[in-house]
Amino acid sequence: MNLIFSLMGVLGGLAIFFLAYINVHYHYPWYGNILGVIAAVLIIFTVGWYGSSRVEGESRAANMGLLVFGLPALLLIGLTWLCFP
Repeated sequence: MNLIFSLMGVLGGLAIFFLAYINVHYHYPWYGNILGVIAAVLIIFTVGWYGSSRVEGESRAANMGLLVFGLPALLLIGLTWLCFP
C-alpha cells in the first residue's frame, strides 16, 4: 500500500512540474491550466483507486475505477492538448 501512495506522490510532483513547465515556456491559456490540473487530479485518483481496489481483492471495482475515472482523465488530457494556440 505504501508503494501506491509513493507512486501517487511521484505522479503529483511530475504533474505539477510538467504543468509549470508548459505554462512558462508556451504561455499556456488559463483554461488549459485548469483542465490540466483536473486531468492530473483524476489520474492520481485513478491510480489510488486501482491500487487500493487490487490490494483489497476487488478486481471489478478496480476495472470500473479505470473506466469511470481514467477515461475522463484521458479525454481531458486530449482536450487540454487542443488548447495550444
